[in-house]
Amino acid sequence: MKDNNSNQQLNNKTSDETDIVLVNLNGPTHMTSNYLHALLDQEKIKVKTIHFREYNPRSTPPTKIELELLTKTIKALNPKIIGISVNSMNYFDAKDISESVKNELQLPIIWGGPHPLINPEVCLETADFICNGEADIFLPLFLKNFLAKKDFIKTPNIWIKEGNNIIKNNLGPLVDNLDTLPLPDYSDRNKYYLIDKKVTTTYLSPVRKYVYEMLTSRGCPFRCSYCMNSILFQLFKNKYLRKRSVESVIGELIKAKQEHPKLKSIYFWDDVFVMEPEWLKKFAKEYKAKINVPFFCYCHPLFVKEETIQILKWMGVKMIFIGIESGSPRIRKEIYDRYESDEKIIEATKIIKKYGLKVHYDIITSKFDTNQDFEKSLSLLLKLPKPFRVNHNNLAYYHNFKITKIALDKKIITPEEIAGSTRQIRTQYVTNKEFFTNPELAYYYFIGRRMIPNRLIFYLYKKNAHLKFKRIFSRIPPIIENIDNNIYSFNLMLKLLWYREFSFVGKELKKKITNN
Repeated sequence: MKDNNSNQQLNNKTSDETDIVLVNLNGPTHMTSNYLHALLDQEKIKVKTIHFREYNPRSTPPTKIELELLTKTIKALNPKIIGISVNSMNYFDAKDISESVKNELQLPIIWGGPHPLINPEVCLETADFICNGEADIFLPLFLKNFLAKKDFIKTPNIWIKEGNNIIKNNLGPLVDNLDTLPLPDYSDRNKYYLIDKKVTTTYLSPVRKYVYEMLTSRGCPFRCSYCMNSILFQLFKNKYLRKRSVESVIGELIKAKQEHPKLKSIYFWDDVFVMEPEWLKKFAKEYKAKINVPFFCYCHPLFVKEETIQILKWMGVKMIFIGIESGSPRIRKEIYDRYESDEKIIEATKIIKKYGLKVHYDIITSKFDTNQDFEKSLSLLLKLPKPFRVNHNNLAYYHNFKITKIALDKKIITPEEIAGSTRQIRTQYVTNKEFFTNPELAYYYFIGRRMIPNRLIFYLYKKNAHLKFKRIFSRIPPIIENIDNNIYSFNLMLKLLWYREFSFVGKELKKKITNN
């Protein structure tokens, strides 16, 4: 530990017995990790969570100092087992952490999350157990039997490494009624924060005072080939999509407002927040009457109806993300398994414009794209009413996804380009090297901005400016991203100053100055 206060805080909180330590690699506000903590706590399993770093989609691998500090903290907590939620992008981080903990402490480790579900055998090369499916019912059952030294070998959803063999238990049933599950525990109780190479027992960021993140459903009504939902619906035979009741969601938000009286914004992270019109109508009335806080949500072009957007506007939506993914009908239909037409997308964007919603459109580019596909994508985006922002990402290829199998068969990618196969693949964000290879991507960073005329964008593209001035165009996206991020940070700091978070703002400014 770097300071005496951290040492003393940790010593004060480690006197209690610990059954399991959860290591969260997705940031302290991550819903699933905080839900899992609440689930195990409700089941009377003595759980403590270590939040390892703030979330950063462009993070670097754990340093030796961080691994040593994490291991030291786990040792002080003295658990009987370690749990880590693993996705394909942080697989090697989880592997490094697990190996560090095993070498020092010889503790058993169980992994859960997306990567063990799609690549279980590889995960069991490192972990002793994996939870292959939802944790709600069978992870607590497994842990109770494991801790009591009872037979856990046949627990559904749990795969077990036994010597050179793997015991592969079948998937158990899903929880039908999501209302019966506990709410995420965002408190500091039994939590530890390993951030900036030091451990604290309180989360120093004020974000939880002002922003609340939640889900009203699990799953998605669509089966896009690049998305985890396509796998989940196959595994659970089209029964994965479930929606909470209006009463359950409002109850959670009332509790959130009571615990965070300064709450300024709510983020609904459902894959598609708007998919049941009758549910939305009932929810809107309750939300406006009892919550009335600005919010963010995702939507899909096929669910953008005039009545729906009018309701969201009335409720207080402050921003909406819409997945377009590609402006090329060929890519959408033949590659991504998305069947909305250009006309429907344009219609949806006009409705959003009519009601004055702040909107971002998601676009995914990939090696499936031809020059013709890019031109069609550019052409469609130039038809959309301003202002808007484009959220642009690379297509990520995941083990055993349909789209990955197609890309391998067509030799579009090599096995090393699958997420979780090599340490180099850590994010869907485009790298500077990729911008240089594909300078035309710069146009996505021009589109939708009021100050940049569409005619100019189209003229530059038709004149092949991105090829003639390749080095300049490859530098444009990082510059624009940096400007946007600085503007966002500046506005956020002003808000925090308005909220009287002087100490936090001062520390953040000092950190930025020191890093620069």
